[in-house]
Amino acid sequence: MVFKHLDISVERGETVIILGQSGSGKSTLLNLIAGLDTAEEGEIIFQAEHSCHINICDMNEQQRTAFRRRHIGFIFQFFNLIPTLTVTENVRLPLQLNKQLKEAHLADELLSSVGLAHCLHKFPEQLSGGEQQRVAICRALVHQPTLLLADEPTGSLDNKTATEVIKLLFSQTHEHGQTLLLATHNHDLIPLADRVLTLQQGSLVQFKAHSTAI
Repeated sequence: MVFKHLDISVERGETVIILGQSGSGKSTLLNLIAGLDTAEEGEIIFQAEHSCHINICDMNEQQRTAFRRRHIGFIFQFFNLIPTLTVTENVRLPLQLNKQLKEAHLADELLSSVGLAHCLHKFPEQLSGGEQQRVAICRALVHQPTLLLADEPTGSLDNKTATEVIKLLFSQTHEHGQTLLLATHNHDLIPLADRVLTLQQGSLVQFKAHSTAI
């Protein structure tokens, strides 16, 4: 997927939905922002602590990995939980990678806040799809990243469960003052966001309610 004249600026604490049909490049865009993929040209700039501007395109793979672990949380469509770890261990993993072991209690506190206090010692395969996605949200939030990226986070859930998960995602993001970029093709989520953009033909444009592009 080649992006053309793609330009986006997101304020700290803002929630932005990126709409687009399958194959439009939503996942590629999020992967570029997260440093999972590398751009051939252009810049991806973060304003980190102390107003320092960081261009992740100037980083090598090791530097991007370290930056992502500290500043970015990623929620995937298919959860990506580690099957051999318990729920608590899955959520604590970012804290371990960031050497924030003194804050391990945050994992259980987050899980309790989303109604999973009874699942702490269960394994992912013992949970429903909605419960697994709630665990994934807690894992993305636990290290208090500046930016939260969500790639079709309800695509594998039924409508009722999807609604509950999305409400939880937005409420948790607002509560913790985090920036959220959510890629989806679901127009029902539009009222929840501060801003909605459409990805079409490699460019981002302001969403218009009467648009039939998707």
